[in-house]
Amino acid sequence: MKQTGLTLIEVLIASVILFMTLGLVATVFQQSMGMQQRAIKHLAAAEQFPSLVSQIRFELEQQKTEGSIELNAQRYQWQATELKRAKELSSVDENGQDYLGNIGMLVLFNVTVTSQNGGTGFEFRQAIWLSSEV
Repeated sequence: MKQTGLTLIEVLIASVILFMTLGLVATVFQQSMGMQQRAIKHLAAAEQFPSLVSQIRFELEQQKTEGSIELNAQRYQWQATELKRAKELSSVDENGQDYLGNIGMLVLFNVTVTSQNGGTGFEFRQAIWLSSEV
């Protein structure tokens, strides 16, 4: 009589192969979900970058060198250090005479931004025109 069906060893080997494959697929899926979450976080930060830089630039023009900004429930701390200050410029008329006096100077800052919610920080340089009181 011919037997049809699988032996216990064949079933066990097939089960081990099946569960190893499922474990591998689950690990790959879990890693891809983690990568997707990190990518979403980085994209959100990249979308906020222009607005963040604009606000920091405004505060630098108000002669502030550090501060805190909140964008979309994300709080950022920033600090600027002066790298270089150009000589103050004066305006002159067509005869070379002092017209308005000192009109301002160009200042280069290195700005460091850190996220208080566990995000990554970044640095950039920003040149600011500081006007003199006329």
